[in-house]
Amino acid sequence: MYKWLGTHPMVVILLPLILLLVVLDSLQIPIHPYHKPIVALPDSVQTYQLVTQTYPSEHKKTWRVEASIISPQYHPTHPPHVYLYIHKDSSLVLPSLQDTLIVHTRFQSADTIGTFDYNKYLQHQGICAIGFVDSQHWFIHNACTSNRWHPKAWQYQLHQYLQSLGIQGAELGTLSALTLGYKEDLEPDIQRSFSAAGATHVLAVSGLHTGILYTIIIMFLTGMGRWRPLYEEKWKRRVLSLCVIICLVLYALLTGATPSVIRSVIMLSLVEIGGMFYRKTNSINTLAAAAWIILVLFPADLFSVSFQLSFAAVWGILVLEPYLRNIVPMPKTQTKIGYNVKSYLQGLISVSLAAQISTLPIALYYFGQMSNYFLLTNLIVIPLGWLIIVGAIIMLLLSPFGSIGVWLSYVPETLTHCMNQATLCIESLPYSTTHLECSFLMLCLLYGAILAAYLSKRHHIRWLGVMIICLISFCISYLL
Repeated sequence: MYKWLGTHPMVVILLPLILLLVVLDSLQIPIHPYHKPIVALPDSVQTYQLVTQTYPSEHKKTWRVEASIISPQYHPTHPPHVYLYIHKDSSLVLPSLQDTLIVHTRFQSADTIGTFDYNKYLQHQGICAIGFVDSQHWFIHNACTSNRWHPKAWQYQLHQYLQSLGIQGAELGTLSALTLGYKEDLEPDIQRSFSAAGATHVLAVSGLHTGILYTIIIMFLTGMGRWRPLYEEKWKRRVLSLCVIICLVLYALLTGATPSVIRSVIMLSLVEIGGMFYRKTNSINTLAAAAWIILVLFPADLFSVSFQLSFAAVWGILVLEPYLRNIVPMPKTQTKIGYNVKSYLQGLISVSLAAQISTLPIALYYFGQMSNYFLLTNLIVIPLGWLIIVGAIIMLLLSPFGSIGVWLSYVPETLTHCMNQATLCIESLPYSTTHLECSFLMLCLLYGAILAAYLSKRHHIRWLGVMIICLISFCISYLL
């Protein structure tokens, strides 16, 4: 273990930072001077002046918008953020990004949903409270006209462009979520079906989508691999890597600069920076370095479910996948096409297994359920996701050329429809999900069992005893 830590110095640096943030959070000490402050708002109806930080997202009976309170002033430099729910009205004129609102309402803490502390979850996102208001108790004081350079405005404009191509309904919501990270038009039934089928990761623009884009950029810049020898010349290698990083940053901005895509862009950029100087990169070190940079810049991300799932999945793919690939049974084949298909399926299954194993404890802890058909789901939605993203990129690049974009829109729209129907069918299968409430102790025992199984394969079989003890303790904790 000590030898392994010695070859992964970024892990050694990252662990104390995580421990420090956990201790500060448990003591309720602010973990960053620039973090959105959590303040206690008056438990009575007040008049507030707010500035919207997002576009309104539609819910069943309300529109939700994130806003910052600028009056009355609670913080000299960083105003607290709240969620404002506006009741639907036929005559309602919705606010836009960075509009100034006058609101007469009462802000309160969020309720606990089952065993999930929704209020604490919101506080980790920097949200102080939530408030509800009808059309008579708010108005737009000042409409912002200078927000067109904001990343969320770019994301929203691209979403509007997809809508102008005639894409509607469930296909519009899924396509916008899949390619732009814009999930405000995602239908609840589709969201539920993706969750039950084990495909929620496809709807959140994150490492999967950025990795697909990264592969496409590399293939384009190297002429499908034909120009790889250019990488042997230092200045050409550095120019190509710089182009890759710029494309990734632009993609992050076009998708609203969400935390999940920023995380994956940072990690891939570190890989390219290492390549620019012909340094052999260590995957675990790169992952730890990306986590360290993000936690220094955004410490509260440590307590984000998205952050935890993202890094757990990547860790599983890097560490567990090579061992799982060797135990996935595949038929023998002599042809080149058969070999390529076999390798692709074997890689897809092993990656899905590794990501599922490494994220299962977190999913059970926060959501209390797991998908039983996640392998079947990934075999369908990941290839479709590839085709949809490639089709959407080509469609957007050719959109300035008249009606070409309209004709090309049928391809990603049709593929998105197929993906939606596939997840709905998988959700309808018997025993599609397993519900299991998991405590923090049970989460630790599951990860102890996973780590012990990995160590038994890598170092010594005696670690199997630790794995068995962890699993038995998990079962006892569940029964108690």
